[in-house]
Parts: sequence; structure tokens; C-alpha cells
Amino acid sequence: MADRERLLQEAQVLEELATRRQVCPIATFAPHPKQEKWLTSLAPIVLYAAGNRSGKTHVLVAKLISAVLGYYPWLVPNLKLQLNAEGKWDFPPRSMVPSAAWMRRLDGLPINIPSKNIMVTGLPLERGIGEIIQTKWLDLWPKQVEFKPYLGPLGAWKKLIAPNGSEVYFGAATQGELSLEGFAADYAAVDEPVPARVFTAMRRGLVDRRGQISLTLTPLGDAAIAWLAADLMSGRPDVDLVRGSGFDNPHIDHQALKEFLDDPSMPDAERRARRDGEVAALGYRIVTTFDASTAVIPSTTIEPDVPRLCVLDPHHARPPFILWLAVYGHGDEFVVYREWPEQDFFKAGVPAVTLDKLAGIIKAAEGKELVKYRVTDPNMGPAHARKFGEQFRSFVEEMYEYDLHFAHNVDDDLDRGIQCLRDAFKVDAISQRPKVRIMAHCRNLISALNYWSYESKDGSATKPSEKYKDPVDCLRYGLMYNLPWFSEQGGSNYLLDSWGETSDE
Repeated sequence: MADRERLLQEAQVLEELATRRQVCPIATFAPHPKQEKWLTSLAPIVLYAAGNRSGKTHVLVAKLISAVLGYYPWLVPNLKLQLNAEGKWDFPPRSMVPSAAWMRRLDGLPINIPSKNIMVTGLPLERGIGEIIQTKWLDLWPKQVEFKPYLGPLGAWKKLIAPNGSEVYFGAATQGELSLEGFAADYAAVDEPVPARVFTAMRRGLVDRRGQISLTLTPLGDAAIAWLAADLMSGRPDVDLVRGSGFDNPHIDHQALKEFLDDPSMPDAERRARRDGEVAALGYRIVTTFDASTAVIPSTTIEPDVPRLCVLDPHHARPPFILWLAVYGHGDEFVVYREWPEQDFFKAGVPAVTLDKLAGIIKAAEGKELVKYRVTDPNMGPAHARKFGEQFRSFVEEMYEYDLHFAHNVDDDLDRGIQCLRDAFKVDAISQRPKVRIMAHCRNLISALNYWSYESKDGSATKPSEKYKDPVDCLRYGLMYNLPWFSEQGGSNYLLDSWGETSDE
């Protein structure tokens, strides 16, 4: 009899749970431990880097709904929908639920209600919002509770207004950061990687209301993930990074997931990203042979009689980037010993400089060094700029006036250059070191070699990204330039005239 009563009680509990799940799915949401760790973080930036089927997008939408309500519905005991003042079904107001369930701002105060929130997808709008996010939202939001959706392009939601007046704006990273500037929000959610400038624009909108930004992703990507790996996933104190796996999720078929991941045709980097949320950006890295353990050396002094090579990548709209290389043997080995700017080229907003100031910077840095060779971009270097119909001298001609003679006869084929870079970082079997080594203080070049990646935009063919490219271009120009050796004897009689041609002396 006792067993019968126990079974009846269990059946009744299951029936009540099924009813609650049908009436108000978000109230029965049960986050697994990795999701719980991500949800309870109070860091300004919270990342959930996890593999496929880990429930990362599901929990992101659950938190977005919580921001709309002002509390986490699944933490409210026996939460039930009720009729509001308009006679329509609604969630209970925050004032009627325990404060332990309230969602809070970074300063500890309860999130504003009604709240203003934003969700941006790193996928195309119709796919990211119209299919994935909208589906997850409808899986969790009660059918009885009406909300007002305002449709955007291709049928994807543009804005949603809940009965309590809270708003959610939906968008895609392809809209660009300018469309997000000035948008004040209480909470921001990002699903899959977005460009750094889009992320920064979203964060700016949270400052006044002390809001948190959450990001979920499977870090498969190409150049899109590179900035995240270099910045947000590098141990910053204001970032809480949770890594997860599909095997954390108790609601999926683990055997089916294992069979998918065991596919032998899947690259290892992709498998690690899909399984454990490990960054696969290096799998899409272009200079795949670069290894800091063999290529990066302690900073030291170059011998005075070693000839040097200066390589400069000029630009009209942003500062140039410069590398200095010590040349050993007959160009058999190179050591990169200086770079300019010295500060973080990718974050610090290095100011542009006039050519006279640039010449001064170069001469001051070199002092009495034996800089025998100077090389610049074969396209930009000799190009004559035009403004209002007036033609100006090229960079090469301008720098010649400051007695800085840059050659530009460089093989600029990108595919050959990439192969040259890859060959340069292979460890030689005899010397046990690569052709190019880099002093540890040249941080911009080291970062660029780590994160310069292939990317694919809007379904176009995969191509090298422009992000992190400038320092690598400098190194590429230097290696692709045919150093004009005058003498094979002694390795010290290296002469180069103003335009990169050899001469007798």
C-alpha cells in the first residue's frame, strides 16, 4: 500500500511539473552546473565558450527573459502566471517574488523595470535571430503571455515589448557598430562572435545603467574569434570565462554527440572547439608554423657590425608600422629586434604622424646603427596620392628628402608571401632554430602572428583578414625582398644605393 501511495505521489508531482512546463516553460528551466556558474557571475563581461549542444544559447535566452522580468523565474518557488490589470495573463511583478530571485546590476541594485535590453547575433540576421533566438524564446516564453513583436528585415524580430513595458531590441553584427552607438541598455546579450567594435559599442550603452554584457559562442571561427582570443579570453580581471561541453548537458544524446565528434574528417582544432569550447582560432591562423617557444627569444643587444633591415608599411588613414631586423649570414637568418609603435598597435589608438615626424622617429630609434636596407610596401610606397586634382609625391620620394632611401621592388604575391612566412618559422634540422626569431618585447608582431587568420564574410570565399595584418605585412615584405648582396666574401660588404640597386665601391 505504501508503494502504491508513493507511486501515486510521484505521478502527481510529474503531472504537475508537466503542466507547469506547458503553462510556463521558463519557470521549470533547470540550468546544469556550467550554466549555473555562468548565470551567477557578477563580472561586467561574462563569456560562455562551449561546444555544440551545450545549451549555451538556451541559457542566454533564459537570462534575457530574466532581464525583461527583473528576476529569474526558475528561482521563484511555485511560480504561477496571473491576470494583470488589463485582464491578461502575465508573470507576477518583481515586488511579489522573493528578492533572492531578483536579477541585479553590477552595483548590486535590482535591474531597472521596465528594462531596456539588446540582443545581437554574430550570424546573419535571419539565421541568428529569425531562426535560432526566436525559436529558443518561444520554447521558454509562456504561450498565454502576449508580447508585441515588431518585425525587422526578412521577418526577424526588430523589437519586442513585454506586458510590463520591458523592451528587447534584436540585431545582427552586420549592421555595424554605428547603429549600436548611443543605445542605452540595462542588459546586453551576444550570441556567437561579433567584431570588436560592435562589442565595444554595446558595452558603451551599458555604462550609465551599470549593466552586464553576456556572450555565448562555440569558438570555431576565423578572424572573427581572433580578437576575442587575444583580448576577452586572455585572463582579463573584468571577464568571467566559463568553458563548457555538450557532454555537460544532461538533456541530449551523448552517444550521438560522440559519434559526430569522432568523425575522422573533422580537423582537430575544430573538434576541440565543438567538444570543449576551446579556441580554434589558431586552427584558422595563417602563419601556422609560428611557435613562440622556438621563435621568441629574450631581448638582447645586437652586435654593432651586424647589418640591419628596416621595413615600413605606410598608410594614409592610420599610423604606419615599422620593423627592424638584424641580418645574419647572407640573409640566412633574421632577428626582429625593434618595432614601432611600441604600445599596443591594435588597441591604443596610435595617433597618425606627419612624414617629417616619422623621419625623426626612425632616425632617433636607429642612432648610429648600421641600417643598410630599407623596404616599404610595393603598392603604397611608390603610389602618388591625389587630392582635389593635385598629385602629391609618393612616400618613397618624400622619405628620400629626409635621406631615408626605401626600396619597393618586392614580390607582393600574397600566397607566395604566406608560404615564405610559414617556411621562415620552420625549425631547421641542423641549427635547431627557425630562420626568423623575434625579441620578446616586440609584442605587436608576436600577437599578429598568433591571431592573423582567414575569414569569410557573407558567404564569400575565405580570405586573409585585414585584422592583425600590418605587422605581418612588414615581415613579409622584408623576407620577400631580394637583399642585394655585393660580395660573398666576409659577409660584411653589403651596399645598397637609394633605389635598391647594387653598386661597386
